Amino acid sequence: MENNRSPRSATDASSPLEEGVTAYPLPPDYPFPTVFTGIAAKDAMLHAGVSRQYYDVGVSAIRCIEEALALAGKSEDTIGAILDLPCGHGRVGRVLRVRFPQASLTACDIDPDGVAFCVRHLQAQGVASRRDFRAVRLGRTFDLIWVGSLITHLPRWLTERFLCCACDWLAPGGLLVVSNHGRRVADWIGKGLAEKRHHAASDPSRQALQDFEQAGYGFFASHQKGWNGLLARLLPSRAYGTSLIARSWLEGLALPGGRRVLAYWEHAWADFHDIVVIGDGTARDRPGDDPIPTGRDHGAGS
Repeated sequence: MENNRSPRSATDASSPLEEGVTAYPLPPDYPFPTVFTGIAAKDAMLHAGVSRQYYDVGVSAIRCIEEALALAGKSEDTIGAILDLPCGHGRVGRVLRVRFPQASLTACDIDPDGVAFCVRHLQAQGVASRRDFRAVRLGRTFDLIWVGSLITHLPRWLTERFLCCACDWLAPGGLLVVSNHGRRVADWIGKGLAEKRHHAASDPSRQALQDFEQAGYGFFASHQKGWNGLLARLLPSRAYGTSLIARSWLEGLALPGGRRVLAYWEHAWADFHDIVVIGDGTARDRPGDDPIPTGRDHGAGS
């Protein structure tokens, strides 16, 4: 699914967008003015047509990645190949494309429409994801892997499997940057249950919160969540929902190839998801656990 066409930038008005894709103007202070501005009608990450939040979440991801590179002492010139998984319809991928123009970009998702969008518009190579991550065939290793809002929806056994696979997909010295539901999301769910404002079943949610506190990993299945219901249809209900993962659980996980957690930042992505950085280098960690000041709005993932 490789496509060698140059992506249409925000400033390129010469080529009309295809049907089902609408151009949303960038905020006037947007730091990446040439980013592709076409957003697909099927892109479930555009909430109520509010493009400011959509664009800000993409920038927030890039700031987390930049912080991870600085922490590992790596320059952007060392990033030759990037994997965006799950890529969706390119909310983060479009910013990766302009932030690292020298790098090849691979877009991978279980949603074929999202992958095809990234191939057509972001000069990405497309790879179909699989229910079993061990069956994903990427054909190469990567200097940077961005994983936004994936393990946030997986039970413990599937998160363990995915992180082991992702470590194998890293090139030597590569970085894996993953978003996670940590303490902030757990508190948000707990408060919502107390106020009876969540749609999730209360008993499984409370059990997940208890498991999070006691074992470091909580999960409750959801039959309704997912990108237009796609994941809920493709994955069995026991394998998709909402996870809550403690920093201590992630840091204690045995990873292949000498990989380890280099850093963990609370609510660093869009002030909501935590970020864990995994690699095989020696990190120059930032002092304390202060969040990275990135993004304006909640709602990093679905």
